[in-house]
Amino acid sequence: MDIYLLMLRLIHIGGGVFWVGAALFLVFYVAPTVAALGPEGDRFMDRLMGSAGAAKALTIASAAVSVTGVLLFWRASGYLKLGWILSAPGLAITIGSLAGLASFVIGTTIIEPTIRRLGVVGTALAAAGGGRRVRPSGPSSASCRGG
Repeated sequence: MDIYLLMLRLIHIGGGVFWVGAALFLVFYVAPTVAALGPEGDRFMDRLMGSAGAAKALTIASAAVSVTGVLLFWRASGYLKLGWILSAPGLAITIGSLAGLASFVIGTTIIEPTIRRLGVVGTALAAAGGGRRVRPSGPSSASCRGG
């Protein structure tokens, strides 16, 4: 096996494990804890996703998984040979690849900017005396990014 293919696979698999694992950890452990902590939870989440760099790490991981996935698909398909793409394994990998790319695009172009805007509105409301910031229900922006 050549080193190029080995590196692509390591980055793709390692990044995917990190991306999915971090998203699940945020959804099932961090988000409920943040909700239970009230205003302190908001401060924690702001720090975690902001200056602590969790959102940036998840963005980098999702981009790395997507780019290496495209390169691996290119290589596995024999440089986009239709015969391979339409074969049973080719169709399975093509469907998975398209779903992964769609997840990445939706996460980075729709979900992330929307959650960022909601955070700005929530901060403004809290500063105006509107009480505790309200977070959108569901997973945090980092866990939504690309999946």
